[in-house]
Amino acid sequence: MAKSWERIKSELAEPFSSEDVEWRLQNVSKDKTRGLAVAYVTARAIQNRLDEVVGPENWQDEYISWHGGSTLKEASQLCVIRIFDKEKNFWISKTDGAENTDIEPVKGGLSDAYKRAAVKWGIGRYLYDMEAAWVDVDPNYPKVIPNKELPKLKKIHDAHVKKLKEEQPHASSSKEMPAALQSAQKPSASKPLPQYVVRKTEKHRFSHVVHQVIDLEQENGDVITVFLSDVNQEVKPGIILQNVKIGAHEGKQDAKKIFYTLDEYQIAA
Repeated sequence: MAKSWERIKSELAEPFSSEDVEWRLQNVSKDKTRGLAVAYVTARAIQNRLDEVVGPENWQDEYISWHGGSTLKEASQLCVIRIFDKEKNFWISKTDGAENTDIEPVKGGLSDAYKRAAVKWGIGRYLYDMEAAWVDVDPNYPKVIPNKELPKLKKIHDAHVKKLKEEQPHASSSKEMPAALQSAQKPSASKPLPQYVVRKTEKHRFSHVVHQVIDLEQENGDVITVFLSDVNQEVKPGIILQNVKIGAHEGKQDAKKIFYTLDEYQIAA
C-alpha cells in the first residue's frame, strides 16, 4: 500500500540532525566583529530525505534558466522538484528560484534554487522559525563563521527541535502528522484554505520558459493574477481550485513590484 500524502508530508517535514544543517552569515555588523548566522539544510541531506520518504524512482528535479542577464551573476535559476502520485498516476511539482551567486555563479544559483524548492515540500521549513543567532566573527574573514561558534549554533538548533517535539500534544497517538508541524502543512478544521474560481488563463514566455498566467477570483470577489510554472491544460476558466497556496515574490529589478505564484492547488471535483 502506498503512503498517504499526509504521511509523506509529515516525513518530509521532520527536523534534521544538526550534522545535516549548515550555517552561513546573512549580515555582518559595521565593525565586522559580529554576524547574523542563518541555518540551511545541505543538498545531500535533501536528496537523502526524498530517497528515504518517496524512493529515488519517485522524485525528480529540473532546472531552468530564468531572467537571464548580461552576465552570469545577473542570471537566475528555477528548480522544479516533482514527486509522483501513485494513486492519481501523475507528477506533482513545486518550484522556486534563486539568483546566481558571487562564487561559482551557476552552481550556487542551482543549489540555492534546489534548497528553496525543497522548502516548498516542507523539507527544512522548520528552520525558518528558529531564533536568529549572532556570532563573533574575525574582521579579517568577515564572511566565515569561526569554528569556535559552531557548538553554540548546534545547541540553538537542537533546542529548537526539542521545543518542536515538546509542543506535540499527542505525538504518540498519531503516526500520520506531527502536531507541531501541522500548521505549516495543512489548514485547521476551523479555518480551511479558501477556494478560487479561474476566470482567465493565458500562456506567456519569460526568458525562454512558458508559464501559465491565471486570473483567480477570490471568495470576496477580488481577482489576483498568479503564475504557474508548469502549464496545466486542466486549469481553465470556470473551474474551482481548492487547497490553494500562493507565494509572493519581489521583482528582480524592482523589489517594490510583487508577483504571485501558484505553489499548491487541487482542482475541485
